[in-house]
Amino acid sequence: MDWWEVAYATTEWQERFRLEAVAALPGLSDSPTLDDIYQAMRHQRARLKSDQQLAEWSLGE
Repeated sequence: MDWWEVAYATTEWQERFRLEAVAALPGLSDSPTLDDIYQAMRHQRARLKSDQQLAEWSLGE
């Protein structure tokens, strides 16, 4: 979230970032906070993992 804050939330990209988050993630209001976006992303990730049985991945493995 710190990275989002620096890269998007305090720049000219703020509005686009929020609009794309609202369009891509379920359950967000029209003006979500960064925490709202993060929680919606976590929910979507868990849903994809459960519904589509996607494997976890990480760098270096």
